[in-house]
Amino acid sequence: MQESSGSMTPDQTRVSILSLEREPERPIPTVDLGAVHEAQARLRPYVRRTPILQAWLPATPRAEVVPLRLKLENLQVAGGAAVRGVLNFVLSLPPEQLARGLVAASWSNVGSEVAYVGHLLGIRTTVYVVRPLATRESVAAIERWGAEVVVQGTTWDATERLASERAADCGSAYIHPFADPAVIAGNATVALDIIESIPDLATLVVPASGGGGLISGVALAAKETNPAIRVIGVEVDRVALFYHSLRAGRPTDVPRTARRLGPRRPEPINFDLVRRYVDDIVLVSDQEIIETLQVLWQELEVSASLYGVTPVAAVLKHRVSLPASGGLCAMVGASGQEGLF
Repeated sequence: MQESSGSMTPDQTRVSILSLEREPERPIPTVDLGAVHEAQARLRPYVRRTPILQAWLPATPRAEVVPLRLKLENLQVAGGAAVRGVLNFVLSLPPEQLARGLVAASWSNVGSEVAYVGHLLGIRTTVYVVRPLATRESVAAIERWGAEVVVQGTTWDATERLASERAADCGSAYIHPFADPAVIAGNATVALDIIESIPDLATLVVPASGGGGLISGVALAAKETNPAIRVIGVEVDRVALFYHSLRAGRPTDVPRTARRLGPRRPEPINFDLVRRYVDDIVLVSDQEIIETLQVLWQELEVSASLYGVTPVAAVLKHRVSLPASGGLCAMVGASGQEGLF
């Protein structure tokens, strides 16, 4: 490793995207359903068809049991759904470019997922990690796959800039973890899996934290396949990029105190896709996430990351209304043990 110097109510945490005053829609030629189907075929030898679990879980504060299906992407190779986007990006590149290596920036699980793909495909890989988030465990998760770790930059923006400059200097491929069309198309393939497994799917609840690379693709694939599917994104209330940006009608900075945890604002491609295809963004608190992690473990022995479990938290905390008919599916986006031990 290298190194250089209280729960909110549904009314408070819900914004209906349909009620926002939208700017005129612009075409998004870089990502379409055809690209998602191509990605699905490309990824088939490399990713798992993760299970969908029918569950009945206790909801609070009202004492009731909520029926839902869980898409367990925490059981995906490398521990999360984002590996789909990383793989699709890398497999789309010419061999001569990959021979010069792969560089990425990370503030979340994506660092280990990039390292896994580099190991799997035999590519020299370097991952830049935001200094305040470079815990011993997060660095070890990257290094165990043989990647070089560079801890540099105190914010996502600084770390991302340094990583992209390193890639340019070395002629390496630089993978943007959420704003690249190939990454978005790869992430979207999980929506095709869900729709194929749940023909009567009515509501799909997806993590929207970070830069939105997952929800951008999932919402696109779901709505273009079946416009009747309701797509709900879930963010943590203290780092709600899309919640605030959609209310403002444009990509907007999150409060300064939250910037170190990830991007300051959505990238245009992600913002446009979310505004076009997502029905609602709802928020959950840190305490609600911890409670949900404990419920999943106690009831199902399912472990997940803090951000990966946000869709389940939103359902159990009544931020998402149950469909009158058809199925409800909440994604468990990534593995983790936070809040359990």
